Amino acid sequence: MKSLSLDDLKYYPAIPFVIAFSLGILVQDTSPIPIFYLLSVSSLTFLLIFFLKRRGLLRIIPLLSLLLGYCTGSILYTFSTSDFRVEPFYQKKISHMKLSASVDRINEINSEKVEFTGSVITASYDSTYKDSITRRSNRIKIKKECLGDVKLIFKLREPGDSLLRIFRKELIPGRTINLTGNFSVPPKERNPGGFDYQDYLYRQKISGLIYIDRDSTLEITGEYSFLSGNIYLLRKAMGEKIDELHSPKTAAILRGLIIADRTEIDEDVITGYVNTGIAHILAVSGFNVAIIYLLTLLLLQKFRHKNRLFELVLRLLVLFLFLVITQFQTTVVRAVLMFTVHSLLFYSGRLNNRWNTLAITALIILVFNPQDLFSVSFQLSVVAVGSLFVAEDIVSGIIFNLNAKIAGLNNGAFKEIVTRISDSWILKQSFELILITLLVQFGMLPFLIIYFGKISLLSLPANLVAIPTSSGLLVNGLVTLIISPLSTKVASIFAAGSDFANHLLNSFIFSLDELHFGIIEYGSFTFYDAAVFYLLIVLLIIIFLRNNKMIWRSAALISAIMVFTSSHLISASPPLKAGYSYIMAIDVGQGDCYLLRTPENMTILIDAGDLEKSFDAGKMTVIPVLKKLGIDKIDAAFVSHYDNDHAGGMISLIREGILGKLYLPPPDTTDVDDLTLFNLLKNHENFEIIKKGPIFSKENITIELLTDFEAIPEKSGSNKRSAVLMVTLENQKILFTGDLEKDGELELIRKNINLKCDFLKVGHHGSRFSTSNEFLMNAQPDYSLISAGVANWYNHPHPLVIERLENQNCKIFRTDLEGAIIFRIENGTVMKVNWR
Repeated sequence: MKSLSLDDLKYYPAIPFVIAFSLGILVQDTSPIPIFYLLSVSSLTFLLIFFLKRRGLLRIIPLLSLLLGYCTGSILYTFSTSDFRVEPFYQKKISHMKLSASVDRINEINSEKVEFTGSVITASYDSTYKDSITRRSNRIKIKKECLGDVKLIFKLREPGDSLLRIFRKELIPGRTINLTGNFSVPPKERNPGGFDYQDYLYRQKISGLIYIDRDSTLEITGEYSFLSGNIYLLRKAMGEKIDELHSPKTAAILRGLIIADRTEIDEDVITGYVNTGIAHILAVSGFNVAIIYLLTLLLLQKFRHKNRLFELVLRLLVLFLFLVITQFQTTVVRAVLMFTVHSLLFYSGRLNNRWNTLAITALIILVFNPQDLFSVSFQLSVVAVGSLFVAEDIVSGIIFNLNAKIAGLNNGAFKEIVTRISDSWILKQSFELILITLLVQFGMLPFLIIYFGKISLLSLPANLVAIPTSSGLLVNGLVTLIISPLSTKVASIFAAGSDFANHLLNSFIFSLDELHFGIIEYGSFTFYDAAVFYLLIVLLIIIFLRNNKMIWRSAALISAIMVFTSSHLISASPPLKAGYSYIMAIDVGQGDCYLLRTPENMTILIDAGDLEKSFDAGKMTVIPVLKKLGIDKIDAAFVSHYDNDHAGGMISLIREGILGKLYLPPPDTTDVDDLTLFNLLKNHENFEIIKKGPIFSKENITIELLTDFEAIPEKSGSNKRSAVLMVTLENQKILFTGDLEKDGELELIRKNINLKCDFLKVGHHGSRFSTSNEFLMNAQPDYSLISAGVANWYNHPHPLVIERLENQNCKIFRTDLEGAIIFRIENGTVMKVNWR
């Protein structure tokens, strides 16, 4: 198949058309044009093309076709969002909503989490609002029915054995479920460099989240859907059979490779795959489809000589079945469509080109759903295939030039040796595989940095082992499933082979990962940088093809590197600029974590969020945020008290080795939970137990402990033993209260401690048992910071606390509504930073 040149584009109109089509989607997403103008322009353009073609005036038609493609993309994108309801209940957060919904898709059911998507049938809830004149809260009962176009994601953490059995047995797509839960709109990007969950769900036309009440009375009724229900049951049966035949770790990998279910894969396995640059193995993609396509070619080759059309249809049906089993994932759709388009064009004898096939495939996907252009899987899939095409052409050119040079050798004996080496099938395939892997990784570099925040120099050896091994795992897993109904014993033998291969692969990957070598983390890389990168690559390829002189090629390469570096430095805008003081509330969900930074770049961390079986705030939130901010060292860290949602996340920071000195309050020796966390934290090589008084005064910052732990008896409760810190950062006083409740607040007031502050970290996430009126009258804060999880079980912050703060004319900032909150102190003035 010949490579594509610019002159060939007139023979492959899908390529420029899909580019214009995609551009129309992008522009309409950021700067929408009224649909009336788009329809008018596209209609006139179509008529003009028809008129010019009838008159034989063909030169301007390609440009008009691009304009038509642009308008078509914009129009389809507009229609794709027209029926979507962003806030169907006109509130961002509703507690104890009663819902009836039709189950659409089941994402995950296990002991840690239940998650599924459903379309709302009826919803009833209390709507509370405050009268602007009387300042009284009014409550109205609201019931909405027939909201079939409103889709929500339903979540339940740690469902327990009884609920888990109910969900596994009865929850099937198409059935109706009645329950009670807390509604919230999807959270936007919660922290700098974080994932924009709201944008992700909105592009799937999902309006919000329902966190199911643990004590909710569940009722699942009705018949399941014939199509989606039976597909789910088939996937479930295949997953159970995989689990039955294989060890848990192998079964989790095979579930991902065969039925696109990655929910059971251990986090350490995912981390190892990401760190070694083979995360693509875990995603069902063109790699899996290609293997199945080759298997069908091998198994159905007998039919090709008898009935070519029958063989083609049979192959495509097998691919479509795989597409159904994997629930129409974008990467699989792309791969199946590519093989289908290529096969049909090849069968019809029409002119074909792999770039044109990729363009037609992308166009079909985007016509059906323009939102797929923003899908990570779509972007990575298209970029990976495009990089593979370019890599194959480059490697072919290198091999051709090498063969030409070998043929031109004068030394007969040396020429014979070199010729034998070059003709070696193993050496030739290894050489091509290494070069192509390197070039594909280079082509995907911008997207790997954007979405994973890191690149791995270990990806080459890892891929050389992982690709053939995972290919064998996929084939062997499919064979095991096919054989299992016929003979369990034979299937068990094949399954043992998969277990052994997966064990070897994991051992190899973990060994590479433990080297801690070659992982380059990079936080500030944007799509603008990616666009500049690919533009420069295209220009370099054009220059290299048109000029063979090394001096010109070297000059072009050096110039491209300089242009890219300059462009990146100009566009880079870090959230925390050097030379200023900052106060930051990191959003760790239902927990506390605060970061302070001085103009001299000294960093202080107060608490680090939660540590649970399913969520480690330190590892999953705090460390990524610090890396995004360019912070590789915390000079001093404080733990307010030994509740898990404050102290738990600090353990991962200790393991990561980024903490300087750690300040700990004295634990309650009668409390097992206190002692457990304290014993883990004191393993840090540099820690100090604080009891009362000033702690330190350095570089524009002083920290004083207001709590007198010597005066607080044990068995007083974890919250009462919270370390209350008064931090003075430049001219701003910040009062951190941990989970201190009213009795602890009154104790501070009785001791005549000066509580006056500019910023108040509201106690206990805004619980009604904290932040009393007496305490606020003494503190008189101008700003209040509340750390609370979105739609949390405790309904924090409580409306009474919000009312008390409002009555004190205190400005309120909440992580559950805003995500991370950053303030900059500049020349004695406090400024809120818009980090998004």
